[in-house]
Amino acid sequence: MVMDLRIAYVPLDAEQRTNRTFGLLSIRRPKLPLVLDAAWPLLVWFTERIFKEDRWIVEREQEAHDRQGADHNHEVFPVIVDLRALLMEQGVPHRSGIDGRRVHFIQPLQD
Repeated sequence: MVMDLRIAYVPLDAEQRTNRTFGLLSIRRPKLPLVLDAAWPLLVWFTERIFKEDRWIVEREQEAHDRQGADHNHEVFPVIVDLRALLMEQGVPHRSGIDGRRVHFIQPLQD
């Protein structure tokens, strides 16, 4: 693999309407020394485009959830299918009984 991009969304509020996005881009160093430097502007453009597109998708899915009152998304991406299954099996209710969604909340680090 030449490049691996990971994206994580961390909710900032209890309703999970706002989040902070974190990304990790891992690139295998090419054999020719200056190739990475020359390709860097293209890599930056590509990752920014991916983040922008992903944010748009997340916002549209949230709008659909709000309109329908439930998650009727027919997910086909294998990683997301597996993640949803894990959260349904291992997640804990945010507010027990309110909406039936099961999520894991990330707790801030304490110094």
